[in-house]
Amino acid sequence: MFDPVTFGQNIYLLIGLLVFLAIVIFVIIVAWTGINIGVWRAQKKNAEQQDLRRKFLPDGRPLPPTGRGVCTACCRACEKVYHLPTGERLCPMCFERLESKACAENESS
Repeated sequence: MFDPVTFGQNIYLLIGLLVFLAIVIFVIIVAWTGINIGVWRAQKKNAEQQDLRRKFLPDGRPLPPTGRGVCTACCRACEKVYHLPTGERLCPMCFERLESKACAENESS
């Protein structure tokens, strides 16, 4: 037989279950979005720091522009050659030697 009280309780339980599932799904979506935003911000900050390291020397001076070419000091072809304002083109190894020599001269004076 049909019992209206039991039917009402079952409907009430099913509606409550649907509301609970909707809330759980909403919380999962909010948590997932929050995690993605946190990861995105961390990746953005890391990329900005790498970009600064790539464009500036440790003492804060900007690095000269780069391009492909031949180093005037060691005569090797390189993917990355620094184009100095003097017209010289130095590979990263020769540029490091030049910078370390300039740092040593600055420290001694």
